[in-house]
Amino acid sequence: MNQQLQKKFDELENNRKQLLDSIRVLSTEALNTKPDEKSWSVATIIKHLMLAEEMSLKYLEKKTQDTGRADKTGLKNIWRMLLVRGVFFLDVKFKAPAIVTPEVSNETLAHLEQQWSATRADICKILNALSEEDLQKELWKHAIAGKLNVVQMLDFFALHTKRHTAQIQRTVRAVHHPH
Repeated sequence: MNQQLQKKFDELENNRKQLLDSIRVLSTEALNTKPDEKSWSVATIIKHLMLAEEMSLKYLEKKTQDTGRADKTGLKNIWRMLLVRGVFFLDVKFKAPAIVTPEVSNETLAHLEQQWSATRADICKILNALSEEDLQKELWKHAIAGKLNVVQMLDFFALHTKRHTAQIQRTVRAVHHPH
């Protein structure tokens, strides 16, 4: 894997492991408790993060079958990623697309962790197979920003995880210390 890509992937993995370690103290009940009717439980937030990566994986699997057909990224893609960063920085809230809105169910942390690890392993396999030239191609598509490259995809995953880690921390506080 390209050194820049490997570094970004390793950081993602470290952040995922830290996030999961931070919620290991939660019982299965607490993991699945919503602070209120409109909010997601910690398990639902984790499932959302996983679904976003699973859908990205499916798109990557399709696009990497023939990378020769993909356009190269350029200034428009950099601009799109800057907009995504701006949305996260300003904490603008969007309703998650239906495809990455998880069904509510009773989940264990072990099961969530196993699923997420498997998805990450599959993403890693695809990233390992990409050529240097492929890294600059539109092989990933964000629901709002549009087509981006895999480096930008990993940047999005990092931003997305950071945003939802803060949401998880708020949810844990609300569930354990209701007003």
